[in-house]
Amino acid sequence: NTPDYRLVDMDLKTFTYESKLYFPSTETTEFLIGLQGMHQSNEAQKAVNKILPNADVDDFSLFSLVKKIINDINLQFGLRYDHRSISVPKQEAGSHSHGEEEHHEEEHEEEIIQLSKSFDNLNASLGATFHLSDYLLLRTNFATGYRVPNLAELTQQGLHGNRYEEGNAQLDPQKSLESDFGLHFHTKNHNIDFSLFYNKVYDYIYLAPTAEPAPEGFGFIYRYGQQDAKLYGGELSANFVPVNFLELHTDFAMVIGKQDKGGRLPFIPQHKWNNSLKFKSKGGKLFKNSFLKIDWKFAFDQDNPSQFETKTSSFHLWGLQTGTSLSVSKSELNILAGVSNLFDKTYIDHLSTMKPSGLYNPGRNINLKVTLKF
Repeated sequence: NTPDYRLVDMDLKTFTYESKLYFPSTETTEFLIGLQGMHQSNEAQKAVNKILPNADVDDFSLFSLVKKIINDINLQFGLRYDHRSISVPKQEAGSHSHGEEEHHEEEHEEEIIQLSKSFDNLNASLGATFHLSDYLLLRTNFATGYRVPNLAELTQQGLHGNRYEEGNAQLDPQKSLESDFGLHFHTKNHNIDFSLFYNKVYDYIYLAPTAEPAPEGFGFIYRYGQQDAKLYGGELSANFVPVNFLELHTDFAMVIGKQDKGGRLPFIPQHKWNNSLKFKSKGGKLFKNSFLKIDWKFAFDQDNPSQFETKTSSFHLWGLQTGTSLSVSKSELNILAGVSNLFDKTYIDHLSTMKPSGLYNPGRNINLKVTLKF
């Protein structure tokens, strides 16, 4: 028989449901309750790499939301209960690729996995929007957070793309206290949005490289772990329309992730600054809504990597996009063309899974899209 060389072959079946009940509301009050859930069954077929085991996952939640307007303040309160159960029958964890040397197989013996876990939690949130003027809004929110470890984080063992990843069956649920603050100035032709957030996470779940050589593929083992941590940062974005034919956009986003015991969290993105200029024309009888857009992205140095991560250098990318529409008989033809990474910059993003392999992100890419509306 011809051997099956498929790397991954899984049969995933998912059934979801949701129901909401809206109570009679007024101009200043709104109240609803609801439930939602999911049943998911994963069956690993015969393949080279059994990255996830056979498993059943069941979710169920109840939630409620109350909105209340008092003078110029919009209040919102939410409450949610979540239950999840994960069942993994007794089976081998992971598998090996065809063509591996026998001594390599012996060094990494198959492990047996069996898992039955259930999780329950209650979360709440309280938010408020203050209308300081017709153009100025202030928003703030405080909430608890909760995330249970998923199937991959608990059980994964094998190659995930070019990376060998190991799960951790001892992971606890991840809980957090989150707060954010936002200031928004919106007019007809201009808007400025500024926001800050701080998230204290208990038992934060993350995937991190280790110093252990991978039993398959190349590089090192990536393993799921957890630790108390904090994530904080912010974003500033602005859009301006100084004249009818010109739109200006700029935004800056940053996030910092630190472990409470010292050190940085892995896979934290580089700070990024995006800008664009868009020239517009209403057009004439033949061409309509024509535009030319120039964009520029700058990614800052990521010089605070976690243990066993490497630093990532800054890079900047240029792009062009143009489009128009025209009438063809009684139909409308839309043409959109663009070029990303215009100058074919050689770079690697800090979150690229190809970085350990030394493979760069995509170079210059040209695209053309034509649609005809009947």
